[in-house]
Amino acid sequence: MRKQFVIAFLILTVASFAQDTKGTIKVKKADTARSEIVLVEALDPASMPSFPGGNAEMNKYLSKTVQYSQMELEMGIQGKVYISFVVTEDGSITDIKLMKGVTGGPGLDKEAIRIVKMMPKWIPAKKDGKPVKVRFNMPINFKLQ
Repeated sequence: MRKQFVIAFLILTVASFAQDTKGTIKVKKADTARSEIVLVEALDPASMPSFPGGNAEMNKYLSKTVQYSQMELEMGIQGKVYISFVVTEDGSITDIKLMKGVTGGPGLDKEAIRIVKMMPKWIPAKKDGKPVKVRFNMPINFKLQ
């Protein structure tokens, strides 16, 4: 009998949260080899980068795209993979990095990177009405049922 699996999408987070008393957006600029990336702290949700169609569409995308590794499936390995990536001004996903993987589950780590690489363009973050690059951190929960 083949085990079924489900991928659960958890709340997306960006950097840390800090906002001044006037409610303005604070940004930090980080020098990178590729170009300047704006790390957005405490953005208005309308300003954050987002998956086209929102979280519900992302959940659909993840559940139809994921291919659970045979080794992890047979061994019953599950857990949370943390991925970091940059959403560019045009919504492209670049600079994908594994932040934290699943112990004993390298196939899940590789799968998380693969599905992020395949994502369609996102709706980019905006600062002062202009699209900006943002580093985005996303947990992906692999769970067997």
